[in-house]
Amino acid sequence: GWQPRLVADRAAPVRHFLRTTFATIDAEEMLLDRLVADQALSEAEAAHLRSLKTILRDPIHLLIRRFEMADEQTVFDAFGAISRLPIASHLNSPNQAVPEGVLRPGFELATRSRLLEAREGRITLGLSAPLAASDFSHICTRLMCCAVRFVQIPSSL
Repeated sequence: GWQPRLVADRAAPVRHFLRTTFATIDAEEMLLDRLVADQALSEAEAAHLRSLKTILRDPIHLLIRRFEMADEQTVFDAFGAISRLPIASHLNSPNQAVPEGVLRPGFELATRSRLLEAREGRITLGLSAPLAASDFSHICTRLMCCAVRFVQIPSSL
């Protein structure tokens, strides 16, 4: 059969490309902009969240929920609109084992993501909120040789 030609044989140039490209994308800012456009947040509330973000490490979606500025479904819908990710068709049940060590310890809890599938070089990662550029870079670096598929999952999981 046909064999694809290897285009890049070094991981470092690919990592550099991903770091420089995605470091300029601020998914949290996109989420705020979408919530303001949808009139779920006022400009003043968005400005307040931006200022809080300079002193707090919590992700914007958690701050929105903590201060009850928008409900969970509104934030979920806004994330879906900016990410355009498909909604997960299934979630692994507790008896479906997903290998440990695919992502750093605590990654899923810290990013509100969930590793849904990991087999034969294919990874499906469910996201319930935007990833920080550093988290996206971690995924790209750690899973460089895998086909990674992102889907949207409810944040309650």
